[in-house]
Amino acid sequence: MAHERHPYPPPLSPGADDSDDGDDELALAEQLLAASPRHGLASPRWAQPAATPRGGAGAGWRKWQGRQSLWHRSSNGLVLAALAILVVLFGGAASTQSHVRDYVKDRVAMYSGQGGPLPQRANATIVILVNPFSNMYQALLPTLENIELKFNRRMGYPIQLLTDGHLPSEAIRNRTDFITNGKATWSVVTHEQGWGPPDWLPQKTIDEGLRTIPFPLGYRNMCRFFSMFHWKHPALEKYDWIFRLDEGITFHCELQEDPFETMIRNNKTYGFTNVDQEAPFVIPTLWKTAQEFFREAPRHYFPAGRDESFVSDDGGKTYNRRMYYNNFEIVHRSVGAPPFPGAVLSHHVLTAPVDALHAHKFLESEPYQAFVNHLDRAGGFYKERWGDAPIRTIAASYFLPASALHSFSNVTGYRHDLPPFECPDLPCVVHL
Repeated sequence: MAHERHPYPPPLSPGADDSDDGDDELALAEQLLAASPRHGLASPRWAQPAATPRGGAGAGWRKWQGRQSLWHRSSNGLVLAALAILVVLFGGAASTQSHVRDYVKDRVAMYSGQGGPLPQRANATIVILVNPFSNMYQALLPTLENIELKFNRRMGYPIQLLTDGHLPSEAIRNRTDFITNGKATWSVVTHEQGWGPPDWLPQKTIDEGLRTIPFPLGYRNMCRFFSMFHWKHPALEKYDWIFRLDEGITFHCELQEDPFETMIRNNKTYGFTNVDQEAPFVIPTLWKTAQEFFREAPRHYFPAGRDESFVSDDGGKTYNRRMYYNNFEIVHRSVGAPPFPGAVLSHHVLTAPVDALHAHKFLESEPYQAFVNHLDRAGGFYKERWGDAPIRTIAASYFLPASALHSFSNVTGYRHDLPPFECPDLPCVVHL
C-alpha cells in the first residue's frame, strides 16, 4: 500500500527563508521512514512470503523466523540511525520546523519501543487459552504478533496465557515475552480451578458421550471452563474486564480506539464480533434444559429490554442455534457498580448512571450463576457437547438488556482460522 504523507499544520509564522526548508526536511524524513519494511507497523514480523512454506514440525519455520528477526533488527537499526542523524542535523537549525523535529523523535521512539503505551484506561486483561499440544510457532506466536501490532502495542494491556497441561518450553516463554514486551504471563489451569469433568459425573457417562458425539475430552473441558470458571481463575480475578481471544485469530484492521473504553463509555457489558450458528447434533437437549430453568426462575432474573428473539424465532419454542462466536469476547465480570467511579478514561469520564450499571450484571450475577449451574447438573457438556458460545449467547439474550450488547464487527476485520469473517468492505481488508 502506498504511503500517504501525514497531514501537518503549517507553521504559525513561517519566515521567508524557512518554509521550503521545513517541507524538504519533512519529505526527507518521510522517505527514510517509507524505506523501512516496518513503516507504519504495516506488516507483522511473522508474515512470510507466499512462496515460503512454514514446514510441518516447525524446525524450518523457526530457522526462517530467526533470519527474519535478524533482518528486521538490522533494518530497524538502520532506520533508527538515520532518524537519529536527522534529529542531530536539524535539531539545532533555526530553520527547522518544530513539527518536523517532533515527528522524527516520535518515530524514533516508536521504532525503538520507547514510546510507551497509552495510559491504561481500564482494569482489563486479554486472555488466551493455549493448547499445549499445538505448534505454537504457527498458532500462538503469530496471534500475539498480530494482537500487538494491531492495537495492544499502543494500549499496553496485560495478556494472560492459560494452558491446561504444562507450561511450554523456556524458548516459547522467552519468545512470548519478547513479542509482548513482557506483558504476557503464563498460568496453568487445574482441576480445582474448573478444568475437567465434575467429580460427581460417572466416567461411564463421559465415555458414552465421547462415543456418541466424537469431540475430544479437552474440547468439552474448554467449553465447561469458559462457561463457568475462566473469570474466576487467579490470573484473571483481579480484573474487571476480560477480552477473550483464541490462537489462530487475526485482526486485519487496526483498532483505532481502546475496545474497553468503547464498552465503558457506551455503558456496555458484552462485546462480540461474529455471529454464527451452532451444529444441531452437538446440542440436542440444550434448549429444552434451558427452558426448564427459565420457566422456574424468578421474574427479576429477566431485565426489561432483553431480546429473546435473537435466539428463538418462534417465541421460545425452539432455538434457532444463533450464537456469538465467542473466540472474540469482551465481557465485564459483573457490572454491579461503576468499575472505577469518576476515573478519567483518556478524554472521557465514566458518567453512566449507577442505576443503569446495576441493570447490567452478568457473569457473577445470580441469574447467570444459577443458569450455568443448572446446565452443568444436567451433564450436557459431556453427555452431549454443549458449547460455551451458545450458552453465553442464550444467557446474554435472557439476562441482559439488548442495549448492553455491543458489536465490534465493523471495526476489526476479525477472522479466526476458519470463517466466518466480518467486515469484508472495510478499506483494510478489501484486498483479501
